[in-house]
Amino acid sequence: MPAKNGRNVALTDEQNALVERLVKSGRYASASEVVRDGLRLLQRDEEARLLDKWLVEGLTAEEEASIPPDVLKRARETIRAKVREGLDAIDRGDFVDGNEFFARWKARLEDAASSQRGKGRALRRQA
Repeated sequence: MPAKNGRNVALTDEQNALVERLVKSGRYASASEVVRDGLRLLQRDEEARLLDKWLVEGLTAEEEASIPPDVLKRARETIRAKVREGLDAIDRGDFVDGNEFFARWKARLEDAASSQRGKGRALRRQA
């Protein structure tokens, strides 16, 4: 896609070498393509960060406005599908109650701690 806006960007030597290497490899036709692809990845990462924040603590109006509506729509649809999946599992009796979950978790932690203590003893014997 042709660029609509020109912009000069200062790169470190390492970043410049990466851009040159990617273009030379044939993966990208130009340095501009490399930068645009990098910005797309950064945009995706920023959207994921904001979606995580949205789920955990909520967003300011400005933050929410910065997420494309289709991204929020897909996130809501995914959450609804996961909730439906969980409710269906409960209806089938395919779940673990809280007490059983914590008992299993505690046993796993105790096993891991025991394993770590055993590794520590073995290391002391080797020394």
